[in-house]
Amino acid sequence: MFSFIENFFKALFDMVPKLMYLIYASIASVIDVLQLLFRKLAGLDIVYITDPVTGVTHRTTGDIITQFITGIIGFDMNEYGLHYSVLSTVFWSFIIFGVIILFASTLVAIIKSHYNYDEKAAKGPMQYVYTAGRSLVSIAIVPIVIVLGLFVSQALLTALDQITSTSDTAVVSLYGMDAVRDNLVPAQTARSHDENPNSPYAGETSYVYYDIFGASSGCVYGDVGYSTMEIQIREEFPSMTNIAATNATFSGSLFKTAAYNANRARKYDWFSKDGVNRFVGDDDYSYLGSDFDLFRNADGNEELAEMIDTAFACNLHTSKPIKIRYDNGTWMAWISPTFFTQFLAIDTHAFSKFNIGFVWYYYDLWSFNFIVGFGSIIVATSIFLNIIMGLMTRFFMCLVLFLIAPPMYGLAPLDNGQAAKNWRENFTKQVLMSYGAVVGMNLVLLILPYVNQINFFNIGIADYFVQTLFIIVGLVTIKAVIATLSAVIGAADANKAGDDI
Repeated sequence: MFSFIENFFKALFDMVPKLMYLIYASIASVIDVLQLLFRKLAGLDIVYITDPVTGVTHRTTGDIITQFITGIIGFDMNEYGLHYSVLSTVFWSFIIFGVIILFASTLVAIIKSHYNYDEKAAKGPMQYVYTAGRSLVSIAIVPIVIVLGLFVSQALLTALDQITSTSDTAVVSLYGMDAVRDNLVPAQTARSHDENPNSPYAGETSYVYYDIFGASSGCVYGDVGYSTMEIQIREEFPSMTNIAATNATFSGSLFKTAAYNANRARKYDWFSKDGVNRFVGDDDYSYLGSDFDLFRNADGNEELAEMIDTAFACNLHTSKPIKIRYDNGTWMAWISPTFFTQFLAIDTHAFSKFNIGFVWYYYDLWSFNFIVGFGSIIVATSIFLNIIMGLMTRFFMCLVLFLIAPPMYGLAPLDNGQAAKNWRENFTKQVLMSYGAVVGMNLVLLILPYVNQINFFNIGIADYFVQTLFIIVGLVTIKAVIATLSAVIGAADANKAGDDI
């Protein structure tokens, strides 16, 4: 009876860190949503656009601004030929209005010159006619130049993204090619799932996944015992491809930092318990089923802990269901399959950070650093919101500036092209805004993993504190990096624009 009471209250109080972690994991999932949205707004991933005429939804790659502008003009620059009749009407109306403004401003400039006795007036009225002619040509060719420029800009941005992105080769090097091949499943990224074999992303796969509220993770909860249900690995579009990540995720890096001391393998010396590695897939010892052996190449307790951290940080998906074995013995006494089974993980095929039961299996959430965890995700969320709002502002500003371009050029005879010059500068800044954001974000993501390899004191807790500080400062530094890069290339600052919004 006393054992029953003890186990009951232990399971009851264990719900406290589980519920706290659920809140943390929910906000961390929002970070993954924002990180993926950031790439989509920058034109580096797939978006889905519904044709307003046919109502059919199409997958499309590239900058959505380019998609809208080509649709407004009526260029069939993609296989779907998206068109926006209302915006097209407004655009051609502005073209006509711009020509009218040009004609009127030319007349006003000529009349005005008759009452000005200066050097410019002495050249005669034909100079205004020449300016009007150049403006008329500009009104005609500027839309074409904009479209071509956007395609060139997107190609350069894609190249920069590929140069500054991390890859999932670290996963293979950590676990070993044999373990990865036998236990993990890569998915085609959304942008590689293209019918065009000549696409630059054709054949692109990834072992790293965004963790968006456990999507495509195949979590099975409850107390029904060992499930016999086979979880099908959904390789086809649009399930796992939707969450395949082309580079490391911020939520993964923050999780590894906050969960460092909570890792049971690191905390309780799992690897050498009874002199047996219980995670190599052996029938007699494995607690993850007899055929799952992703961690079989672990050489020591610390490497096993690192493998576990990386599995959750990258949301690795397995090629076979993981049927978790629970044991009421002393070695796994922290897991009770009897009480409060809402977070009891039975089956899964992914190391999802949103799978609270599976996380509890590997991590003592009483030791999870919630202060660092919540502090880091608040900083990361604020930065992502600023940048994403800046890129959303870019979308509206580019379209509005594109529509009002003809009247700006129509004023050339009166203001000597000053309005058109200001328009060009502002439009260019908006288009180039994504450069500083993408390169700045990718470079910081690229550098952060190497910082975690530095031990300043060779004292675990002290080095852990410094590494955490580095990550938080790195996140804040992204603001300065984006501002600096944007200033160098003459682009608008996405972070500042979003902060103003």
